[in-house]
Amino acid sequence: MNKILIFFIISTVVFFLSIIVLSLSPIINNVNIKAYNWNFSSWRTLNCQLFEDNEDFDKVMLDEYYSLDREKNLCRRKKGMHDLEYATLIVNLFISFLLANLSMLQYLKIGKKITKELGLIGIIFGCCGFILTIVYVCFNGYILTNDSAYDGEINKLFPNGAKYKYISGKYITAYEGDYNFKGQFIKYKDLGDKQYNYNSDYYKYYLNSPNNCKEESFVNKNTYIIGCDYIFSKPVLNMENKNLYDRWVTSLVFDVFILAGNLTLFILGIFIFGGSKSDLENTIDN
Repeated sequence: MNKILIFFIISTVVFFLSIIVLSLSPIINNVNIKAYNWNFSSWRTLNCQLFEDNEDFDKVMLDEYYSLDREKNLCRRKKGMHDLEYATLIVNLFISFLLANLSMLQYLKIGKKITKELGLIGIIFGCCGFILTIVYVCFNGYILTNDSAYDGEINKLFPNGAKYKYISGKYITAYEGDYNFKGQFIKYKDLGDKQYNYNSDYYKYYLNSPNNCKEESFVNKNTYIIGCDYIFSKPVLNMENKNLYDRWVTSLVFDVFILAGNLTLFILGIFIFGGSKSDLENTIDN
């Protein structure tokens, strides 16, 4: 199989992978979470300068200053993620479409031979696509694993769906002792866990459990309620969190394949551009 044909196949694969990512990516598709009246469109209009303007160290307490600084960095990550997702998908679609068409024309011997030029374009665009995609993948993965889901809408629960657990003379939360920034809230990576989505077993257990083991009847954290080792919150009745998690992770996986495709196009571009004239003619003729 000659280099031009391989180049065409890889660029075509990258193009179709980009189409798949375009249909899955949560930001471009503005995924709406009805349960929390939340969607990704808010990231586009964030005003991060507001946090910076409030960071006048002479006017705020030290704890407030650090809180504003973390909020500012979080805001910048969200805006950066929004802009990177649009830029990466548009660039990958354009690059792969262009390279697929040029390599197809060269392989079919249609039009002027521009094999060396094709190699040079592959080097430049493959490099640009690779750099942009790897930055986006790293940024995307960081936000998925480190940032609070929906800007802090969901408190952490125990794996069985309980909000409180009785330990050492009192009821504690799943985030007890976590003093990290927004440590009480789950991350985007936790959205796929069963306690944050509809689970029929948990729902039935909640309905059949005594009323005094439910959060709405819970009063005193320091008094044990007989038969209630756990205090349960109301169960989630939809799969919105799992659906968002699946879309996010699936698009991220496909982005990794696109990253590998761009690197392959870059390497093939080097071989095509660096080949001798006779080699290039043989490549097309064969």
